[in-house]
Parts: sequence; C-alpha cells; structure tokens
Amino acid sequence: MKIFVTGATGFLGSKLMENLVDDEKVSEITIVSRSNPSYTNKKVKVICADLTKISELHETIICDFDAIYHLAGLYDFDKDESLNYVQNVVSTSNLISWVMSSNSKPKIFFSSTYAVGVDQWGLNLPEGPITALPEAKFSYARTKAIAEKCLTNTRFDWTVFRLGVLVGDSKSGKIQKVDGPYYNYRALKKLSKTLSFTKIPIPFFADKKSFLPFVPVDSAAKVLHEALHKIGIERKIYGVYNKKSTRVHTFAKALKKQFGLTNRMVYLPVLGDRLSSLVGYITNTPRDIFQYAADTPQLENSEFEKDFHDCRIPAFKSYEKAMFKGAENQT
Repeated sequence: MKIFVTGATGFLGSKLMENLVDDEKVSEITIVSRSNPSYTNKKVKVICADLTKISELHETIICDFDAIYHLAGLYDFDKDESLNYVQNVVSTSNLISWVMSSNSKPKIFFSSTYAVGVDQWGLNLPEGPITALPEAKFSYARTKAIAEKCLTNTRFDWTVFRLGVLVGDSKSGKIQKVDGPYYNYRALKKLSKTLSFTKIPIPFFADKKSFLPFVPVDSAAKVLHEALHKIGIERKIYGVYNKKSTRVHTFAKALKKQFGLTNRMVYLPVLGDRLSSLVGYITNTPRDIFQYAADTPQLENSEFEKDFHDCRIPAFKSYEKAMFKGAENQT
C-alpha cells in the first residue's frame, strides 16, 4: 500500500509513522512538510510543500495513494481564529480539492477532536455529524469542526477520529510540549514548595466531576494504524477515548500525591471571560484549558468500542506514573 501523511512530524504523526514504517503491508509512505525532516527508512519519501497553498499540492505531488492520513493542523490555544482557520480549514479544503482533481480514490483518515460536535459547549453529540459549531471564541475547536464538516460533506471513503485529550506515551510518558493537563502539573509544581509549609487550600479551576478524556499518544496512533486494515469503517465517525478515563477530582488527587501535598483542594469552575482571562494570565495557562475542565461533556463512543475493541484506550490510572514522568521531564 502507498500511504500519504500530513502532520507526520507532529506529536501524533511521529508516533503513527513508527507504526506505518514497521507495517510490512505498507510499501511507500509519502509525507508533506514545510520543513525537511530526515528519515533513514527507504519507505519514506519527504516532499516539501505548504498545505495552505493549493498550487504547491497540485504542482509537486501526484495523488495516487491507497490511503491518506490528514493529521496536519494548528493546535495552539494562543492563536486567533484567522490563523486557526487557515491552518485547519484551508489546509483541509485544499487537500480535498487535490484528491478530487485526481483519478485515485484513497481512503481518508482524519484526526478531529472530541470538542467539535457540540450543541452547547460541554454537551457533546454522539458519534455522528456535526449539527452546531462551538462558539467563535473557541477558535481551535470551531475551526476543527468546520474542517471535519468539509470532509464529511464529500463522497470520499473517509473515517473521522474524534480524539480525546492527547497525553504522553503510556509507557515512557514522553510528550513534545506543555499542553492540556500539563499546565495543571506545571502550575502546581511551581506552588508546591510554598504550599507544603502551609495549610492554604489549593485552588483548582475546574468542576470536580468533569470528565477528562485522556488518550495516550501511542494508543491513538495504534487506532489510526489499525484503521488501515479494517473493513466497514468507511464514512463513520468515532469517539476515541475511554469513558472511564478519569475525573477532575481523581486527577487532582493524583497531582497532590505526586508533590506530597496534604492541603485541601478547592474546586472553582471558572465562569466568565474576564475571570478566566485573569486566572490564565496569573497561571500562564490558556483560557480554553479552564473551559474544558469546567464542563462535564456527555461523550458517546459505542461505535468505537464495537469496531475497535482490540484498540481500547487505557484508563488514566494504568499510565499515571508514566504521564507524570513525562510531565516532570518537560517542565
């Protein structure tokens, strides 16, 4: 099989590449990148191109692949909607146009996010088409939702994977950067020395019952790789997470234990833009992180558990030590 991968150098993409390179049924892997990463494996071919510039796709790459993994996009809560739109929506639209102009009919695997399908923020839809977009202020989730809609409106053989919150490798804990729950780790680490000598309550800006759909990056990569060899998953949307992963209060207790703290934890769901922006400034944490942790999404993934029963996502408790090891190395 000939495979085309966007976002191959990213957190998820690099882990997926390990699986694809080791797959004997994959004969050739072409990746597109604005940089020029080096691969020693003879299967891998690197093409320098910018997905946001449609002419570069058409002029530099012939679409004759059996499958396409579209993982490229911008994942940065600090960026505004216009940049998110270019990187997430325009790049996807250009990819679709490129495939449509060819004679090939590749399977397309798209990495989306569990937060895209919301009627109201925090109330998530089942594994089905998007009926409403996230609010404009949540530019990452909103633009990923639009990109997903662009793909699912086509007649391609697409499969959408709405991933939970990606965390480090379940064995090594390795991550690429501080993100998501790692902000909480970093903030508490900075406060731990001071707090350990006091009985001051620890403020945790979240609803204690909120669900945290953590997904180790190696588990997510395994799901995407296995999809290549599965039949009957075309034009389906999957929620990739473990519904029993962990809750905010369980994660908070694990953090306290990690830093040897006995202080009482006080949960303070952040409401209102001004307050969340102020807390974000003080703790050097994107506002979106607080919003995720303040909501209690109702997630559905019965189709995923049925079709990918051999790739179930582990619960947080099983890789807690590895995750904190990765967080410590990064912070």
